[in-house]
Amino acid sequence: KACTGNREERLWPLRDIPAGGLYSNVMDLARFASHIMSGGGVVSDESLRETLKPQNVGVQLDFDYRVGLSWMLSWPGLDYAGPVINHSGATIAHRSVLAIIPGQKLGVVVLANTASAQGFVNMIAAETLKLALEVKTGIKPPRKTEDQPKEVEIPGEKLAEYAGYYVAGPQMAHVTSKDGRLYAQVAGLNGKVELIPREGGIFTGAYKAFGFLPIYVKELEGLSLSIERVNGRSALLAHVNGARFLIGEKVEPVPVPGPWLARLGEYELINIGEDFPGAPNKATLSYENGFLVVNSVSAFLGGVSASVPIRPVSDTEALIYGLGRGRGETVRIIERNGDDIAIVSGYEYKRKKKKG
Repeated sequence: KACTGNREERLWPLRDIPAGGLYSNVMDLARFASHIMSGGGVVSDESLRETLKPQNVGVQLDFDYRVGLSWMLSWPGLDYAGPVINHSGATIAHRSVLAIIPGQKLGVVVLANTASAQGFVNMIAAETLKLALEVKTGIKPPRKTEDQPKEVEIPGEKLAEYAGYYVAGPQMAHVTSKDGRLYAQVAGLNGKVELIPREGGIFTGAYKAFGFLPIYVKELEGLSLSIERVNGRSALLAHVNGARFLIGEKVEPVPVPGPWLARLGEYELINIGEDFPGAPNKATLSYENGFLVVNSVSAFLGGVSASVPIRPVSDTEALIYGLGRGRGETVRIIERNGDDIAIVSGYEYKRKKKKG
């Protein structure tokens, strides 16, 4: 069974096969991990080596992220042990991870039947591997240093370069400068994050509720950010244990054609069918600070909200702003029986007509 809170959940089939198409258990996954570490069996050594070879070395926007054939090839905080191959899994109410240190012949499988367990699943897997590695080899995690790069000042003209709008995850953030300091306001967050500049071109964050009350936020601990220009784009990077990972992009508004402005309003999902109902059933297209923005809430996923800007490229097509998974996809408008229909990733949203 799977659960959300204390409720059993239906195991919905997912539209995008093979996502969510493989179900297993701890014992079978442990046997699979043993097969990977032994290098023998139904998969040839040559094929196995190819799956564990980095496939994206020449992709500039992947920075230090390395992926093989269906395997992630690193784990920040565990890389001192050598290459750590891993893959996580998730459905509407399951979370899982399989992680292996091939060079040490150590592996771990962690499964959970609740949607809120991803952080715990990863933590348990990482701590288990650290302890097993120390018991087997005597190798201990490197000692953490409390020192961080020295805080520096940024010239006024440079502050202006950092200010603007950023897309990261499901939300937009607005970075502003005031009195020589930088602040980020994230959609849905009641307060600001002060971005503290440090040596090496990185920033650390300090959250201030209501804009002035300092509050400790665990997610900001040890997190450093930077901006790097790649092929004309301003990539937002997170620095974790010396590695850089793409998490977003600075975006600029473009002129919005009149036909798009005429389509502002509420939209309803009309073709969910028998699919997993994780797509937002409602969305609002609005014009905010020079951007066309799609605001939505996925009720089935516990009220997860998103605020995603889209960039018009014609009177009937727009691209989802940003870099990374789900970004760059097309939003297309068609007219059907006198109604505006927005189509994205195969889902159709019909614009609600105003009353009166």
